[in-house]
Amino acid sequence: VHDVSGGPARPVDFVGPMTLRVSVRFAGAPLLARVLEQLDAVDRRLRVETAPRTLVHGDYWAGNVLTDGREVTGVVDWEAGLERGAPARDVARFALSYALCLDRHTRGGRMVAGHPGLRAGAWGAGLHYAVDGGGWFPRLVRDFTAAHLGRLGMHEERWRDVLVAGIADCAVTADDDAFARRHYDVLVGLIGGRGDRC
Repeated sequence: VHDVSGGPARPVDFVGPMTLRVSVRFAGAPLLARVLEQLDAVDRRLRVETAPRTLVHGDYWAGNVLTDGREVTGVVDWEAGLERGAPARDVARFALSYALCLDRHTRGGRMVAGHPGLRAGAWGAGLHYAVDGGGWFPRLVRDFTAAHLGRLGMHEERWRDVLVAGIADCAVTADDDAFARRHYDVLVGLIGGRGDRC
């Protein structure tokens, strides 16, 4: 859908407005100043990139994709959609929503089968694993994200910035406050001790 709905390339500037929404929604939360500082750094790095404005779903994950068993036949739940948005949002949401479910069927404290380095238990463990972990799945997430950024005309090494922005996007758009706060806590964990990497 991004390829057929694209307009002219413009700066990738969707993080700036999101930073304001994080500051309002999580006012008084621990390490908020640090989170905002790092989101500002992500915003500065992404703003030098350009990509077409396209149709954006806004909640693009496997549960909203219809298939007939062989091919995608449709995408539902467009209530968060935009006619002209930053397509990197959909790329991040798709990868992150899958990562969030990796440990769902594993008892807390146990290693997740097929994912060395991922232990079930703490909420968002799959997100940390996808962004900063090692092994085949984190590599797949990075390659998937980087390839789509390249397709959009962005530098592929911005994959981590886009995933961090995607977690912030979930934190500010989630209807459920507890779900939103858990994404905020993942942001804090990704930023902790990483300086300007985040």
